[in-house]
Amino acid sequence: MEVFTVFLGLLGVFWAILNIILFFKLWGMTNDVMAIKEYLLSKEKPQDISDETNDDSVSLNVGIKKGDIVINKENGEELIVLQVYPDGDVTCKTNKKFGLRRVVKIDCLEKFEETKEN
Repeated sequence: MEVFTVFLGLLGVFWAILNIILFFKLWGMTNDVMAIKEYLLSKEKPQDISDETNDDSVSLNVGIKKGDIVINKENGEELIVLQVYPDGDVTCKTNKKFGLRRVVKIDCLEKFEETKEN
């Protein structure tokens, strides 16, 4: 019976050490979250270029504006433009039902031109 209590005592010490390590890991993660929050709050708010200009066809001299269907030159994926940022980034989503959003450089996109068949 004495061996069993020693075993439980060692198990309890091991458990306590693991809980202390977990506490400090979680404390460190909260500091990371605060740093990320400060970074995101300090960034300039995104602005839609097509809302700033009266001419909807002018957007960083490429002609891509909100709602356009574009093709990613890197992988040939068809995307829908959701937002155009002044720094040349474009938020797009895939043309699928549950399309993921992603930010793509405007240089990697070309406007989708549908061919008209007669």
